[in-house]
Amino acid sequence: MSSIIFAFIHHLAILLMFACLFYEHLAIRPIINVETAKRLIRIDHIYGICAATVLAAGLLRVFMFEKGAAYYLHNWAFYLKMGLFVAVALTSIYPTVVFLGWREHTKKENVLQLPVEQSARIAMLIRAELLLVSLMLPPAVLMAKGYGSL
Repeated sequence: MSSIIFAFIHHLAILLMFACLFYEHLAIRPIINVETAKRLIRIDHIYGICAATVLAAGLLRVFMFEKGAAYYLHNWAFYLKMGLFVAVALTSIYPTVVFLGWREHTKKENVLQLPVEQSARIAMLIRAELLLVSLMLPPAVLMAKGYGSL
């Protein structure tokens, strides 16, 4: 039963991560009202919690619940999926730092005006994250179906 619970937690956290990124993509604009900025800060925080949950549940599944560490650690699809996860994490640093920088502004101002280049950069990075998360699906399916052994 634990295997099923951790698989559910892992997959739900991935879906929530994707939903958070999708919301961020829709909400980012050069001019953002304070409520939207506060919401983006909260959503990005939830995104971070989901990413940590994906990693923790995934590692528990690798080492305790699924096919065993030997299966995953000798599977190129596992390394591809983990590499993509690291790429997502690295890509998310800049948007998160920008969102966290808004905290002081949201206490003082009604509107945030971002440089056009900055909002475009954030939008592009979020699109890249959405793509990278999506690209994690094929290696996951390959692993689940027994492919990728080295």
